[in-house]
Amino acid sequence: MADDEDYEELTDVEGVGPATAGKLGGAGYGSIEALREASVPDLVEIEGIEEATAENVLEAVGDLEYEVLTDVESIGPQRARKLGGAGFESAAQLQEASIAELTEVEGIDDALAARIKADVGETEFDDLTDVTGVGPQKAKVLGGSGYEDVADLREASVEELAGITGFDEELATRITADVAESDPEASEALDDVEEPDDDDDAAADEDDEVAADDDAAVADATDDVGETTADEADATGEADGTAAADAADEADEADAGPSDLEDIAGVGDSKAESLREAGYDSVDAIRGASQSELADVDDVGNALAARIKADVGDLEVAEETEAELEEEEPEPDEAAEAEVETELRPRGLVEKTPELTDEEERLRRQRRREGKPQFNRQDHHVKKRTPASWRRPRGQLSKQRRGVKGKGDTVEAGFRTPTAVRGTHPSGFEEVRVENVDDLDGVDGDREAVRIGATVGARKRERIEEVAEAEEIRVLNPTYVEVELEE
Repeated sequence: MADDEDYEELTDVEGVGPATAGKLGGAGYGSIEALREASVPDLVEIEGIEEATAENVLEAVGDLEYEVLTDVESIGPQRARKLGGAGFESAAQLQEASIAELTEVEGIDDALAARIKADVGETEFDDLTDVTGVGPQKAKVLGGSGYEDVADLREASVEELAGITGFDEELATRITADVAESDPEASEALDDVEEPDDDDDAAADEDDEVAADDDAAVADATDDVGETTADEADATGEADGTAAADAADEADEADAGPSDLEDIAGVGDSKAESLREAGYDSVDAIRGASQSELADVDDVGNALAARIKADVGDLEVAEETEAELEEEEPEPDEAAEAEVETELRPRGLVEKTPELTDEEERLRRQRRREGKPQFNRQDHHVKKRTPASWRRPRGQLSKQRRGVKGKGDTVEAGFRTPTAVRGTHPSGFEEVRVENVDDLDGVDGDREAVRIGATVGARKRERIEEVAEAEEIRVLNPTYVEVELEE
């Protein structure tokens, strides 16, 4: 019990249970620090530790060293190993590092570095998420790139926003348009417009009344025409507005793309879990990663990575490229199109017959002529519940037991085949079972024929048939080959 408690620390390593911990501790590796200094050959020397187990244990120990980094939302085990190997062993060191320093780590680009900085800084950037097209992940990217609020976005140009990793010109245009509409200075400018005084309003009203009297006749004459024209304009405007709204909705849906990892083409539950473990927990993160980075994720190869990038909209495949990838259909072979008649023929001496005496030939014909009776149960044809399987009749009044003709034969002596030809093949040969070429030694081809075992392979069977044909021995179960018929 004391030993188990001493090595309880080792059970924190993935794949190490109490039994394995006891073996490691007994060999001198009683702590995680000791395992970090060990190598695969060192652990393989321990009894009961195989090479695969040693590799898994050391890999798990390496992951455990940088496990604290995986608490950061955008960092998985693989990124934790890369960051830890580059000297960033804690969240505090990540917080002190600059984006430029983080991008020097393999697999870390500007967008991911900005997300990491935002995650370790615990900055939510809620103000940015109110902007159209900016979600939590893109808000972290913007915040890490220096745009911490809407005011910073108003000062940025479309080109500057489009230069951020994961942002294109279309999204940058939408963002700048949205922040411009919410500009408070524009609203204040509208409020500062001077309203007319009451005296000016009264004078304007009098002028309007005079003008109204002069234009009354003209207005009455054109009312009907104006109403008709207005109705037609309203109908046309409504139709155009509905069509434009539908087109805009369809365009938004087409531009939106997949919303979850499982919606991406070729990504199921298992692939999505692998991507999340690698730190790609959203479609935006996938869009910000390169194809080579996605290909490094477990269970994701280069082909699937290209398919993922194409589906999220970062990889466009030209029509010319697709045309080149299409396989050309082979031209039909005129000779192959010609119909060739074939048939299956057995190999070997299938027509050979044994050399039998006149008496053996007579007994063979007698056996073929008489045959054997069908021993059926009494009255099986009368009662449906009675099966045909043989049972000896036992009733005192049983006609089958008494041997009445037509009631069926009973099992007794006298129905076997003649002794001289009993057990022979219908052709008259005596069967000999063979498994290899050596079994053909001593076989009399005039009176005996061979039957090849069912477990013999095709190559050995072919060799047996060749030797049997050379020694003029018939094979009772030959191989059938397809041959072309001659015209």
